[in-house]
Amino acid sequence: MQVFELPQYVAGHASPPHVRTGAEGARLREGQGAQGAGCYEVSHLETGCENVAVTVRLQEPSLEVPLRSSLRRGALSYSSILQKRLKPRLRGCLPPGPCPRSDSSACALASAGDGSVRTPHDPVTYYTALHIAVLRNQPDMVELLVRHGADINRRDRIHESSPLDLASEEPERLPCLQRLLDLGADVNAADKHGKTALLHALASSDGVQIYNTENIRLLLEGGADVKATTKDGDTVFTCIIFLLGETVGGDKEEAQMISRFCFQVTQLLLAHGADPSECPAHESLTHICLKSFKLHFPLLRFLLESGAAYNCSLHGASCWSGFHIIFERLCSHTGCAEDESHMDLLRKAETVLDLMVTNSQKLQLPENFDIHPVGSLAEKIQALHCSLRQLESYPPSLKHLCRVYIRLHLQPWPVDVKVKALPLPDRLKWYLLSEHSGTVEEDI
Repeated sequence: MQVFELPQYVAGHASPPHVRTGAEGARLREGQGAQGAGCYEVSHLETGCENVAVTVRLQEPSLEVPLRSSLRRGALSYSSILQKRLKPRLRGCLPPGPCPRSDSSACALASAGDGSVRTPHDPVTYYTALHIAVLRNQPDMVELLVRHGADINRRDRIHESSPLDLASEEPERLPCLQRLLDLGADVNAADKHGKTALLHALASSDGVQIYNTENIRLLLEGGADVKATTKDGDTVFTCIIFLLGETVGGDKEEAQMISRFCFQVTQLLLAHGADPSECPAHESLTHICLKSFKLHFPLLRFLLESGAAYNCSLHGASCWSGFHIIFERLCSHTGCAEDESHMDLLRKAETVLDLMVTNSQKLQLPENFDIHPVGSLAEKIQALHCSLRQLESYPPSLKHLCRVYIRLHLQPWPVDVKVKALPLPDRLKWYLLSEHSGTVEEDI
């Protein structure tokens, strides 16, 4: 008979599978020798195995009486052991075959007659053995359970979380996430809220303490759907939009960390086909960055240089337009010509407008695109507006078309870096660069 030991469970985590004494009653014997004093062996337990024993080491002598009482009533369970702060160890039969050693396994394995492994859910949290293996970050145990018949996509009965959902939520569980994907877990299965493992990984990230970047990368490479949407309408960009909002008025160092995390995750999502310009506007990352283009300038430039639409990608400029948003922001900002913040806003607005112009062969301005700027910079803002109107009214020049086609061909980001590497004269490269362009790395 092969022997398998279950190490202790930690309070606050999932407790072991339910085990009760059989109809014959239980025998309690104080251990001496190898087990040591204060250990009690309980046999005749109904676990699906023959001749299974549980060894309980008491933390406090006072717990001996309630333990004996529970045994006499035939009501001893692992959950009650956990509540009494006891440390259980299960010794039971395993199916023939090698058993990988693990310093902290996640569950007790019970051998069924057909050679498969029973993984009953825990009576307190309703986690299965496979869930617990993931929570304890034991990829070898995860594989052992799955190969012996555990349902790899089984969901718990409270949150409906799958093992893959749990593995995706913590960076430390990356080995379990990789193992589950290798074993065939459904990467696009959703819980009762419509949340997939990818959305779990995004929602559990805060950009400061929890970086799920590698989990997200692994899920995307495993075929995760970037168009997944919950029943509440949350998308893959909902978490990023929320985190960007956290950078406003917060700690500067934390804001930089969050911005860097959002930038990296957005890169991954766009590389796998995510559309940041879909409506509704409050779920559109491009729209959010346009509204605060001065604050989120590096991310916005990345989006535009990666081919993101500057209008609603579903309904066009009639839904929302980047040109309208930029000029609305410029006209609402009061300041003087000597105001450095206003000049910085104007410079970044010019760069964003230039990126939008070079992002399409035919300029698409919204209807009723009229502005009423005020202040000392009103003349410059009006000149920008007039130049766009003129570009829309006349057929584009050959020079402009060449610039657009070359920049489109060099997408995705970083387009300006690729332009500088072209074997062209400096004057021509200067023309191909975006206005006032710098490196995104410096901005981030």
